[in-house]
Amino acid sequence: MGQMIEHVKEILTASSRPVSLDQFMAGYASRQALIALFLALLELVRLHAILLRQKDLHSSIMVHRHKRFEDMMSGASYESLQAGLEESLGEESGVRSQESE
Repeated sequence: MGQMIEHVKEILTASSRPVSLDQFMAGYASRQALIALFLALLELVRLHAILLRQKDLHSSIMVHRHKRFEDMMSGASYESLQAGLEESLGEESGVRSQESE
């Protein structure tokens, strides 16, 4: 999923305007890639690095950079983001293994 976070960062950094969710999903046909993209977007929303907006019920979902985007995507913050992501994924695995016992 770290690669997907990097993918989101590259697209948003290259664009001065919000980017539609459709543009992020373009080129990904596999279910696993789309799930990884979705989880990366949710993690970035949780960290207040991006905002997801939809003007109307059936309009496109737009991905906006949050005012903290640059701070969150800087070197030190990006490393802490990766560490936090790995930690939360590890906790989920632990919860699942405990539930199955």
